[in-house]
Amino acid sequence: MPTETKLRKPFVKALREIGAVVIPYVGSSYGQQGVSDVFIAHKDWHGWIEFKGPTTQIAPLQQIFINGMRKRNVNAGVIRLLGEHKFQIEDKIYTYLTGWHIIKGLKEHDFCKSE
Repeated sequence: MPTETKLRKPFVKALREIGAVVIPYVGSSYGQQGVSDVFIAHKDWHGWIEFKGPTTQIAPLQQIFINGMRKRNVNAGVIRLLGEHKFQIEDKIYTYLTGWHIIKGLKEHDFCKSE
């Protein structure tokens, strides 16, 4: 099974190809712990996404960050990368993303076409 990083690359590439700006958060010893992996800005949606592999669990500080963003009316949630070209939207973010044009765009994009 590919690593989470390898699974994330084609997903992020596909987001960029449909017009999203994807800004990775690079943590450091001076930064805030638990910050989600990327901030996505698109004309139809913006917010923080934490990418997880098929079996990776979300850390408590990551959940605290996501909950804190939501309390501030900032979209945040988890996308589980299940394999090449397969993903699952988890948690309450599903409610935000079911009508999100980026997800529709990804389905029309090569990212979600059968292998």
